[in-house]
Amino acid sequence: MQYKKDNVRRRIIEVGKEEYLENGFRGGNIKTIAEKAGVPVGNLYRYFDGKSGLLDAIVSPVYNEIPSIIDKLAHLFISQNLTFGEFVPVLADSTLQILDMYKAELLILVYRCEKTKYGDFIDKIVVIISSLIMNYMHGEPTADQKEFVAIISKSFITTLFDLIRDGYERERLKELINKLIEFTFFNINDRI
Repeated sequence: MQYKKDNVRRRIIEVGKEEYLENGFRGGNIKTIAEKAGVPVGNLYRYFDGKSGLLDAIVSPVYNEIPSIIDKLAHLFISQNLTFGEFVPVLADSTLQILDMYKAELLILVYRCEKTKYGDFIDKIVVIISSLIMNYMHGEPTADQKEFVAIISKSFITTLFDLIRDGYERERLKELINKLIEFTFFNINDRI
């Protein structure tokens, strides 16, 4: 019986992803989700605490995991003493692997969670990336440099997610991610 409940729960989550991707959290309809998942609305509430509970089940794991994935990539860069040129393809491949696992969840977080507790996702990632960049800068960054690093970081992240959203074929997306990383970060110390 537990197997059946797990299948129902997964089906509701998959339909919820589709609904939130299409209509956003605010426009998502719990009745539509229940109908498409093939469960009565009352049963849906046995699995999730309404729209917010379903949103939590869909995006919370990714919201919490992405910062640690970024930290692991930064640690890899340092621990293996990779050059920037060696690290770019590793970062692009890692980004594609993350997308293979979490594309829908990430797109919901970035574009469809406004005015929810997840609405700060981009800002959260910008802070992490800005901090990483400043850690690699020569000397203590000035206030102007910190401000500019935040601008660069936000530009990078929003452009990256725009590329992901735009639905490029995998190899083309990888090329574009490589170019974006190189354009944004190559010799950043000399350009700030």
